[in-house]
Amino acid sequence: MTNKGYLKYIQNQLDALICRSHMIPMNKKKKRQFDKLIKNVRFMSEKNKNEAQKYIKKAQEFLDRCEIANIRKWNVEFGIGIFGIIVLIYLGMKSMSDCLWLEYIHISCYGSAGVLLSILKDTHIGSDIGYFDTKSEVFWKIIVKYVIGVFSAVFVIKAFKAGIFMKDFIAPEHNNEFILLLAVVAGYSKDMMFSLVKKIETRAVQMSEIASKETSRKGQTPMWST
Repeated sequence: MTNKGYLKYIQNQLDALICRSHMIPMNKKKKRQFDKLIKNVRFMSEKNKNEAQKYIKKAQEFLDRCEIANIRKWNVEFGIGIFGIIVLIYLGMKSMSDCLWLEYIHISCYGSAGVLLSILKDTHIGSDIGYFDTKSEVFWKIIVKYVIGVFSAVFVIKAFKAGIFMKDFIAPEHNNEFILLLAVVAGYSKDMMFSLVKKIETRAVQMSEIASKETSRKGQTPMWST
């Protein structure tokens, strides 16, 4: 590659980096750090090609870190904000003595606490994060997490009260405390609801097979009766 072609190649990479930087929210400090990296690339492109490439890689990694930091920030902001709204709704409904949905809202509130813990945990360790999601995509992902978590909490608690699982596992005087704890766990782990659904499905199939056998047995005419 000629020197002129190389400089054009470097300029194209710089243009791509600068264009990408405009799409990533950055504070003044980060903006200065990025501008410094770009200046180093321009300076090194005329002095040392290898060093220029190193600074281009550093600039790319810097933008990646900025994007990840923003997405983690949005996850936390939306997670806490939506949880706060759910708590306010619960407190508002709690003041209405004739509210028919109070039990469900109560369970949903504790299930939402589990969802929030899950969001904060995933954000901290970097799992379950789309590193190149837009702000609106992050928002809707958080909404979906809360919908699944709240539904999971209500489903699991109703199954527990119906005696489908953990029957006689807790002393009756501690039922209320266990129900709240169970709601938090169900909101935190959506797998709990799915495993319970599988268990109910298996039990329903077994009961159906037993009923079918009983019906067949009763429907048979004994040989000696003819």
